[in-house]
Amino acid sequence: MIRRSMTFPRRFLLVAALLLLAAVCAAYAPYAGNGFKQDDFGWVASSRVRQLSDWPALFARNTGFYRPAVAITFSLDELLFGMKPLGYGLTNLALLVACLLAIAGLARSLDLPPGAALAAGGIWALNLQGINMAVVWTSGRTALVLVLFAALAARAFARGHRVAAAVFTLLALLSKEEGVMLPVLLFAWAGLPALSPVTRRDQGSGIRGAIADPDARTGAIFCWRRAVRATWPLLLPLAVYAALRYFSGAFGPLSAPPYYRMTLAPSKVADNAIKYLDFAATWPAALVALAAALAGVVPRASQREGRIVWLGCIWLVAGYAVTVFLPIRSPLYACFPVVGAALAASALLSAVWLRSSARARFRLAVVALVLPFALLPVYWARNVRHAKGARLSAQWLHDLEAARPQIPADALVVLLDDPRLPPTERLPAAFGTLYDIAVRDTLGRPTQSWMEPPPNGWELSGLRRPDPAAKRVVFALRDGHLVRVAGDR
Repeated sequence: MIRRSMTFPRRFLLVAALLLLAAVCAAYAPYAGNGFKQDDFGWVASSRVRQLSDWPALFARNTGFYRPAVAITFSLDELLFGMKPLGYGLTNLALLVACLLAIAGLARSLDLPPGAALAAGGIWALNLQGINMAVVWTSGRTALVLVLFAALAARAFARGHRVAAAVFTLLALLSKEEGVMLPVLLFAWAGLPALSPVTRRDQGSGIRGAIADPDARTGAIFCWRRAVRATWPLLLPLAVYAALRYFSGAFGPLSAPPYYRMTLAPSKVADNAIKYLDFAATWPAALVALAAALAGVVPRASQREGRIVWLGCIWLVAGYAVTVFLPIRSPLYACFPVVGAALAASALLSAVWLRSSARARFRLAVVALVLPFALLPVYWARNVRHAKGARLSAQWLHDLEAARPQIPADALVVLLDDPRLPPTERLPAAFGTLYDIAVRDTLGRPTQSWMEPPPNGWELSGLRRPDPAAKRVVFALRDGHLVRVAGDR
């Protein structure tokens, strides 16, 4: 007898969940916390707190972007771990697991069965683009914090918990700029309840309650009045966020650096759209295709599953609605939209399961348990690139720390880069324009430093060439180490 949904015995689900968490940790843990690089130094320095009044000050500090929720995580890490990067990496890993569980909880709130809900979290966590960068690069946690609070907000909204939804929406807004699209996508979600059948348990004020609303039974494609009634409380966190951001002095669309100002150039937007669709949808689509091939069926979604596919597509589009117009492109921008792709894919996987025979279901279950472990070499190979700069940074800062007794307090520390090396092995790959903060925090004193040749964008970042007559200590990059060389004065 074929079951009506993607259901499993509780014991099997528990084992599957533990194996999934083990695979996720195995994929990312070896490369998390290997060292700090580039923006990491700025986050640690700007988020440092030493007294009680420093905590509310995090909401008023102008660091360009406005992400105080992320700054708080760095503040806690710095208090707990100091400048030891391993603790920061473990925090990123914990955030990843929390995101996985939150997405699974969101899927359950949308009425996906437990097996499909677990698949949604796993599809997101093991996506081949963006997630590894978010975990391995300490600063990438901005995307993880956004996804965590966005998923929790959507889960609360789907369950009709308006206050919790508003609180988590505010936290998402305070995590990353793409969060401004969260109220928009929830508005769209609330207007599409007519895609779902009415059942007795579908009562309340969230997505489930929406389908029992009289406006949802008129046959309209979009229920505007229902959407307004369901989402107007989200205007409050938007207003609070706008006010806090304005008074912080953080840059906006017109005052942002050139590479963060939106462009309407058709070629650039089209190129971004194609690449970002690949980043977010290729992995989920490949898994659905694999499952359909193993089961020998076509994933024909039911009305309820079709509704979740639509909700996932809305999330996917809304998640890219800001970043698709930016000149700069980053895999990190895929982390938020992938939630929608994971929801849509898990609904289609549930449809495949529904139409599969008992033997096909056994094949699907075995492959689902084994595939994450079989692909571990792929994840490790992809993580190397993001971890390389952090590992080099850790080595070079260790070299400086070892030489600290020989560096006078009033000396200018000069770092000589080696232009003959590949770009990924040179000083800017590890430090970017924040080498001065890295040197200062490593030596534990307000030492001035300079990199020669200076990294790209050094003038825009506010760096200035030092006084040629300044007393200096020179370190050159040689054989993978920073070595003190002749040239001091």
